[in-house]
Amino acid sequence: MRGAALRGEPVPPTLAGLVDKIRRHAYRVTDGDVADAIAAGWTESQLFEVTVATATGEGFRRLELVDRLLAESRGATQ
Repeated sequence: MRGAALRGEPVPPTLAGLVDKIRRHAYRVTDGDVADAIAAGWTESQLFEVTVATATGEGFRRLELVDRLLAESRGATQ
């Protein structure tokens, strides 16, 4: 899993739900979600790495979206 996103590999199916929840609704992640991932064979260290990478990537994606929208709105007002 380490570096998978950097290589463009898809998220493993056993983590897809958790990754999607982190991206869309991080505040809804529960102990049960983490327990399910651990039961599927992921370690706490791996889950920490996935969580940080997902949250960081989503943060940058949203920042880029805001930057683009601001640039477009500035162009429309000039």
